[in-house]
Amino acid sequence: MPRIPDQAEFNRLWSQIPVSDRRRILRAVNRGQVLESRKEAALAVVMARRQQRFWRWAWLLGPLMAIPLANLVGIEGLGRQAAYALFGAAVLLAMSGFYTRRARRAEEGNTDHAVHGRRRRD
Repeated sequence: MPRIPDQAEFNRLWSQIPVSDRRRILRAVNRGQVLESRKEAALAVVMARRQQRFWRWAWLLGPLMAIPLANLVGIEGLGRQAAYALFGAAVLLAMSGFYTRRARRAEEGNTDHAVHGRRRRD
């Protein structure tokens, strides 16, 4: 029975599978889907957890990128730069919520499938 691999085991297994399978697993996680294979479902659980960790903090990239870019293109005034920073944060916050929900759905479904053999159809 497949189990959820720890980080070292995941890295080893991930490096051994073909690139096309890696893409398929990532695509399933990004879409919130459950994989057919229990072995791949176990890898998808770890990848979904990584995605959730990334998107938890990704919204901060908006302001971090907006202010230097505003200076680079010549947008003057602190108020305008702050508006661009808030807009960037809002866009990435929306993306973060969207992809976090999908990753959470993929984690739950693939955990059920990998550990218990139950495959949910959403």
